[in-house]
Amino acid sequence: MSGVITDNIGRSSGLLKAVGGAGKVKQIIMKDATGMTTDSTNFSGSVGGTIGDIGTAHISQAITPTDASSIIVVIASSASGLESNAMGGAAIFAGSTCKAWMNNNGYNVDASGFAVHAAWVAGGTSAITVEFRSIGSYIGSNTRLGAMHGGGSPSAATPIGTMTIMEVLN
Repeated sequence: MSGVITDNIGRSSGLLKAVGGAGKVKQIIMKDATGMTTDSTNFSGSVGGTIGDIGTAHISQAITPTDASSIIVVIASSASGLESNAMGGAAIFAGSTCKAWMNNNGYNVDASGFAVHAAWVAGGTSAITVEFRSIGSYIGSNTRLGAMHGGGSPSAATPIGTMTIMEVLN
């Protein structure tokens, strides 16, 4: 069955009703990071407000929507490390606009990782460059995507990072 789930037909049967072409995935693009990305932007002035056009791209990929009303869905994740005891940040950007961001805390250069998700209406059929960025930290220390620690290169076992972009008909 394809389409958007709109109603549960026969509540006890578990059958679902779908309508039209909405909800169909038109395209999926996946891209992996190729190395570690470091950024030392101080985003403390942005907390509680808008994240400006800051940071360094860990993964960058263009998508050209087939329909202006499509929903662009982005899922990005990476291991991360911090240079000091800090709150690091990562974000998803469409061009120069931050669509979603999150932070994590690190202690003594170790951190956990980021999983950032965003969705928005395409608004046109021109190519959109989507980026998963390291946006620094609350105190301006380095935040590294693609590494589990504050320094050094990622090992072969380290999850360096991945980003999936989907176009879903609205």
